[in-house]
Formats: sequence, structure tokens, C-alpha cells
Amino acid sequence: MLLRTISKITSAVFAGALSVVLSTAAFAHGSDWDVDADPGNYSDPIVLGDDIELDACGSTFYGGNSSYSLCQLSSLSQFTITWVASTDAYNWTYITSPATYSGSNTGNGLSVSVASGSGSYFSSAGTYYIGLVVTVNNGKWISTPGGSVYTYSDSGNVSGYYTSATFVAGSPEPSPVPPSVPEPASALLLLPGLAFIARRERRRRGRQQAA
Repeated sequence: MLLRTISKITSAVFAGALSVVLSTAAFAHGSDWDVDADPGNYSDPIVLGDDIELDACGSTFYGGNSSYSLCQLSSLSQFTITWVASTDAYNWTYITSPATYSGSNTGNGLSVSVASGSGSYFSSAGTYYIGLVVTVNNGKWISTPGGSVYTYSDSGNVSGYYTSATFVAGSPEPSPVPPSVPEPASALLLLPGLAFIARRERRRRGRQQAA
């Protein structure tokens, strides 16, 4: 069972950030064609310093009374994929390079590795929000496994959703194990042996002197 919350981004993109109005997500699509962005599932904590794997394959294109994962489509040249992140689910920042994937490069935005830790957007432990915006060009033919679908301009061509991801500090390096020191009680066990060695040494020296 997928335990996560996905909320909708309804906004336009502004010079490096997104200003958004949020609503509870419930995937819905038009009667002719539509698209739903799915930013993926990040329910497991991510250790700072590890890469986060962004995956847009859960996003869906609807057309011809069928639905298809974006990863099922042979061409995404009429799509644009944009990954963003936020600390407050309101002010958004691009987190990939390039900032958007479009044209012949759109497919590269389906699966993207993004660094975390020092120097990255995800630089400290806490909860972040990861968003995905998928845009489809109007008035174009989209090839699907079930045939071509024409994107009439009367259907919505932008879908944006976000979900949360928790980043945690990495485990500290284990402290070096100090060399073992005999316990006082263990040291006492050595005394009889040391006394025997001392007596033997005294006898040897005595024999040498007598000779």
C-alpha cells in the first residue's frame, strides 16, 4: 500500500521558482485527453549525501479511452517535464540541470539523479517537498501503444503535483576501538608466572657465581 500524500500544483513558472496555490490531489482527466503528473514515492528517509532518484514513470497520459505511463510512450517530444522542490510547499525552485526537459530531451527527465547534502538544495536534514510539472503541447498528435491521440486545445495541458521527502543526517563514523588493557583481576593471574620466572633467574645467576 502506497502511504503518501500528493497535492496539486496549480501555477505558472516564474524565472527559477514556482508560486503555487495548493489543493488536495484527486487525479481527474478530461473526456478527450489529459495528463497527470506523478512525482514518485519518497516514503523512506533519505540519508544526506545520498542521491535522490526522481522518477516520473508514474505520470499518466490519457487518450482514446485508455491511459499510458509516460514511460510507455515512444516519443515525448510534445511533452515538457520540470522537477522542482520546496521547503514550505509554496516557494519552488528548479532542482535539475537543465531546469526543464523538452523536445528530444524530454525522455531524459523521466529518471534523474539529484545530489543531496552540502552544496545541494537538500543541504540539511528535514522535510522537503518534491514537485513534478508535466506539460503537453496543444494541437499535436501523440503516439500511444493504442494509436495516435490528437491534443485538442480544449483540454487541460498542464499537470503539477508534489509529495514530501524526509532527509536525515548520516550515521556518524564508528569510533576506533582502543587496544584492550588487562583488567586488574586478570593482571593478578600473571603474578605466579612472573614470580616463577624471577626465581629461576635468581637460581641461574647463583649457579654462575658458584662456578
